[in-house]
Amino acid sequence: MAAYASLISLMKVIDDIETHPSPPIFLDKQQVESLTEKLVFLQEFLESYNSPYAYSDEADPLEMRIVDAAQAAEDVIESYIIDTIHLSAAATDDGAGGDDDDDDGGGDDDGDGDGDGDGEQISCIHFYQDLQNVIEEVDMIKKEVTGITREKVVHQRNVADLRSSSSTEKSSIMVGFDDVLHQLLHKLTDGNTNLQIIPIVGMGGIGKTTLAKDSTNNGRYVQKMSFPDSLKELYLSFPIGFEWEDILPMIGALPLLHELTLIFGRFKKGEWETVEGQFPSLRSLSLVSCQDLEKWTVSESSHFPFLQELRLSCMKKLKEFPSEIGEIPTLRSIELYHCNELLVFSAKEILKEQEDLHGDQLDLHVLAVVEKKDKALQRLASSNFEVLV
Repeated sequence: MAAYASLISLMKVIDDIETHPSPPIFLDKQQVESLTEKLVFLQEFLESYNSPYAYSDEADPLEMRIVDAAQAAEDVIESYIIDTIHLSAAATDDGAGGDDDDDDGGGDDDGDGDGDGDGEQISCIHFYQDLQNVIEEVDMIKKEVTGITREKVVHQRNVADLRSSSSTEKSSIMVGFDDVLHQLLHKLTDGNTNLQIIPIVGMGGIGKTTLAKDSTNNGRYVQKMSFPDSLKELYLSFPIGFEWEDILPMIGALPLLHELTLIFGRFKKGEWETVEGQFPSLRSLSLVSCQDLEKWTVSESSHFPFLQELRLSCMKKLKEFPSEIGEIPTLRSIELYHCNELLVFSAKEILKEQEDLHGDQLDLHVLAVVEKKDKALQRLASSNFEVLV
């Protein structure tokens, strides 16, 4: 059912952030524990819930409330990830990048020593409040559920054990479900672009959750995913173990794609090599905490003929930009957020090469957000190379 799937999806998002070695954001521990406990309660309730609308065309209001609350929580978290990526650039417009007269080149004018400025504090406060509002809505649903159910729902579970079991999850072998899995994969990959809900129902403990996970972790499913050619913006967040190589060729072939954001996942071979003719209309590219990417190869600047904005966040293993990136004539900005220091030096080198070629006519700006301790990186600052701490 859609409600159950929405709870699983939200719990996976939380687990990915909590267990990621370089998370783009940090969640409040008490909020995570409170929300996870309530999600587990609702999940166990739904496993034994007999909806009075089961044989009706009308949607169950209770299930729809659960769906709305879970989706609202995901929206809050994912929006904050994007806000965090853009935060420093926005802070620059508000004057957060000025020197604080302590000769360290940083922008910490608020005296708290973190250099983040009021913009980040406000963003964090709003995120905390928005997530707390969702938690309160989930708690109200939980109280209603307690009054509805006639069966005892076991909802006390150790949150730490929940995260541990999710992050160290062992592969399950399902016997006798091959036909069901094939039918489910066929529905997911038949090319139908109309939005639909595929319910997986049955008594508790028969393997519904395992079946759902097997379908989304199946390599054949990923390779057969289809996107409409008219798609212009694409935001993808996958588990750490997901391999981007399985899907990037398909994404690169989208003729009208303007904005692409990739979060988490990994590059199995440690290298991303673009191919001629891919990303023909891409204007903005963002990579966030994509694991194991050590080498990025772009043999021709024509591979991203219209790229204007390039953002990389928490890319710890990537040490160098392809030199061809600097030769893209439409490129206007490169933004780096807490990336490998060698990648920051590489961006500086690309900028210098373009300044030597174009002089005052150059319309390329680089922004690097670094740690306060990285004095060498702070000294790279110049008119076209902005450094924030």
